[in-house]
Amino acid sequence: MNKRIFTALPVLAFSIFQLNTAANDIEPTKEFYTATHVTNAITINGDLAASEWGGVPVLADPKFAIPKGSSTNGTLVLFELCPQCIPNTPDWTGPDDQTSAVQIVWDIDNVYFGFVVTDDYHENSANSAWNGDSVQLMIADAPRTNIVALYNYALGGVEGALGAVIVEHQDLPNNRGPSPGGDPACGCPTEAVVTRNSTTKKTIYEIRLPAASLGLTAPLQAGTKFGLGMAINDGDELAPGQGGWGGLGAHSIVFGKTPEETALVTLGANFPTVDRIFLSAINPAIDAFSFRANDKGASIVAPASAKLIIDSQTVPLTASPKVGATDFAYVPATPFLPNTAHTYSIDVKDTQGNSVTDSGNFTTPRYALLTAADKVTADTSKPGFIWKVHQNNLLTTDSTDRPLNQLAGLLGQNFADPNAQGVALAAGTPGANNQLPITFEIPAVLNLNIDSSGLGDGDFTPDDQMPGIPGLSPAGPTDGIAAEITTYLEVPAGKYTLIVNSDDGFRTTTGSGDNDVFQAKLAGEFQGGRAPTDTACTIYALEAGIYPFRTVWEQGVGGGSIEWKLVKSDGTKVLLNDVANGGWKAYRAATTAALTVITAVSPAANASKVQGTDPIQAAITEGATTVNTATAQISLDGNPVATTATRAGNIVTLKHQPATAMAAGTHTAQVTFTHGGTTRTEQWSFSVPPVTLDKLHSYLARVFGTAAFTPDRGGHTAQAGDYAIDFGSGSAARSVLIPDASFVNATAANDVMTFSLWIKKHDNSDSSAFWADSPSSQAGERGFQAHTPWSDNVVYFDTAGNAPDTSRISDTITNFPAYTGDAWWTNLWHHWAFIKNVGTKQIWIDGQLFLEGPPSANSDPLPTDFTRIWLGAEGGGPDAGVVNNMHGLIDDFAVFGTALTQAQVQQLASGTLPSALPASAKPLAYWDFNDVTITRPPVAIARSGATITLSWPNATGFRLVSSDTVKGTYADVQGVTGNSYTINNPTGTKFYYLIK
Repeated sequence: MNKRIFTALPVLAFSIFQLNTAANDIEPTKEFYTATHVTNAITINGDLAASEWGGVPVLADPKFAIPKGSSTNGTLVLFELCPQCIPNTPDWTGPDDQTSAVQIVWDIDNVYFGFVVTDDYHENSANSAWNGDSVQLMIADAPRTNIVALYNYALGGVEGALGAVIVEHQDLPNNRGPSPGGDPACGCPTEAVVTRNSTTKKTIYEIRLPAASLGLTAPLQAGTKFGLGMAINDGDELAPGQGGWGGLGAHSIVFGKTPEETALVTLGANFPTVDRIFLSAINPAIDAFSFRANDKGASIVAPASAKLIIDSQTVPLTASPKVGATDFAYVPATPFLPNTAHTYSIDVKDTQGNSVTDSGNFTTPRYALLTAADKVTADTSKPGFIWKVHQNNLLTTDSTDRPLNQLAGLLGQNFADPNAQGVALAAGTPGANNQLPITFEIPAVLNLNIDSSGLGDGDFTPDDQMPGIPGLSPAGPTDGIAAEITTYLEVPAGKYTLIVNSDDGFRTTTGSGDNDVFQAKLAGEFQGGRAPTDTACTIYALEAGIYPFRTVWEQGVGGGSIEWKLVKSDGTKVLLNDVANGGWKAYRAATTAALTVITAVSPAANASKVQGTDPIQAAITEGATTVNTATAQISLDGNPVATTATRAGNIVTLKHQPATAMAAGTHTAQVTFTHGGTTRTEQWSFSVPPVTLDKLHSYLARVFGTAAFTPDRGGHTAQAGDYAIDFGSGSAARSVLIPDASFVNATAANDVMTFSLWIKKHDNSDSSAFWADSPSSQAGERGFQAHTPWSDNVVYFDTAGNAPDTSRISDTITNFPAYTGDAWWTNLWHHWAFIKNVGTKQIWIDGQLFLEGPPSANSDPLPTDFTRIWLGAEGGGPDAGVVNNMHGLIDDFAVFGTALTQAQVQQLASGTLPSALPASAKPLAYWDFNDVTITRPPVAIARSGATITLSWPNATGFRLVSSDTVKGTYADVQGVTGNSYTINNPTGTKFYYLIK
């Protein structure tokens, strides 16, 4: 890998708005909030009286990106549904379902919060501080790296039978004790009154937080800052509990406590002015754009004044009066195109002529738009589905690319059983060779399971037996399944939701090229392994007609099922082709001539974990036209390469095998061929990750995601030429993979092994420092694994599973004498050694024995089937390298085939290289991460007035990172455009470099 850097350049730094360089999920324009200073007394009584709160600005319905951690790559939403929290909870239906308006004020002793939540039904049957309608708050420090307090507020009961006000001061994570408001030593309890008006459907939360409860000191002063996150939870009558949430910085609270996801609140010097109407629930959708204008005090919405401009065009609005508000909606004649970017501008006046405005951008979500060109003619005498299946227990990777290649015959023998008829009409028809799928016809509904017990999964049970399964493979006849389901659906005009309930992953496509990887219209997908779970797929048909649909489904290991259904207009679900109960008609054959299509390419488009020696392949399925194989050509990075073309039935496979490994970086593949006299060319890109070699045997390790080499002196010695791997922060998938760990198995047979490494943390999220995969081990192939620590501040060391004592030893880091607090992790490098010595295990930190065990029984022996080692992430199953990523740096990772002695561990902790230990220590492998080439691209620095611009025109594909100090923690700079970055009104000093 070539890492291009330039010398850290001190330039004038940002104002406060740019200091938070690690982007979070909050809508960018809402991440910073200035609280209004009040001098009048605030009485906590739940009415937000105009005499107390009048003239205070309103923060209404801030959007946030989902899924958590996706930041600018996610989808901005007003409300996040949590079906895993409450199954079958209904989705957000509009501002009457839940919308919020928040005001924050302060005086010298307190910060006050006023929430007005509009909700059509109050639900807190659990009388819980969080599991139902409620408000949860996180208070973080000003840098937004540490949690100060967690407070929850709720009104118990349900609509018509309201309960008591609930105030909960939560304990802090990592065994840090109570939040200040709940700590008797602080003597600073928070106060709240929650009221509900069942007529207006509004719930008011009025909350007082004393300065000390925020970790601040009275008297408070203008300019003081703190982090704030809020989850405004919503339950429903038919689905009680925490079914979803909105709110500023909601992701700081849900799916794990994350202070970096808070907003930054500044106590302002501004005082209340006059009330103004405010906008809320700004909601662009596929086929509409809606928003609400709210009255406030004497400022009343003038509906006729409202104006909405989309993409520079003024559009017509329909106004609908509400209690204290007016809803506005624009419905275009045709829906916004999928995945398209738009601009909007809103202007609404009150009856006194005062304007409020809002403007911004939105991107239409992904959905499948069906046009007249996508229609086909079906054979209505053949209802149902075509089921093509391939089974091979060696092919268990949970992804949506694996089944495409498996079905195309690119991955190996098919062991599916053509005589395992299941629910099909008859026995299956084998493909043209033993690597292609077997075809079955299913005449009824699509509700299949690998389990023949009839118990079933999903909404409709019992399930039908899956044709072709169990397979004939010698082991695992129900593992490694790939199936293609094709059908032709009779679709009315309009917008609809199809649902695929799957265990494991799937991809549903439609359109005239529904089985073409370049031309298909994607309706929905789930990548990875999971228990049976619903995923919604949105389609919009401009005209009623019959349209082709294809779902590719895969199963890795364990259970497997798929259920394909429709959401009816009343919100209930029905299986496709269950016509008697309102399901759409489905046909398994069409009379329209089949197209010649590209059904799979490998590596897949945008694949990021490609080995340099992987072949480049394309599978073409012939329809009405025949491929002229003499014209077939694959090109790599613009150059034609040796191409072979083979035919099996109507499947033509093109292949190029690289003679030498492709270099790390992004590559472009192209395939060209002629069929029926027409030439077709398609192009796609994929990435070969950087590699780093061990110093003893040149064993390969791959650097995935945005994990990257540090700048020079970034390793634990801080010496010139010393590098480390930086796994960054946030939830992005970053990891290092040693793809072949078989080198440890011989010594593992002796039940002895040592892992040694240096670690410096950015923060303590749920994470693994290393995870050695062993298929025979429980808990996700957990052969040799460590959390250093988990988010509970406990260090865990697992071997051959994670059962206490026999597989796991653990202890809280607070029992380590040298531990000094949170800064201990982030300010210094620490050496770790994990030793397995037959029945005893040890954890060493900085040359000191931290933990030895198990206390009461010998630990289970090491497995001898190690396959891979992951650094900085969870390993094992379908989420390997993707979840529980470490936020920090790793250096000098080494594996020894012995139990190192105390003296040897202390040598490593004092700086001795692993390769310098005696041969008796049996060093097996050692990665120092120093094998990186440094080049210096030209970087221009230009200043014009109060603006500084950094540009690097000849270094495309690089990330700009920055730090307040030369040797500090560098984070991605937000706001980079192309190959330049502009700093407006800079002050202070900041250091920058480029990284790839």
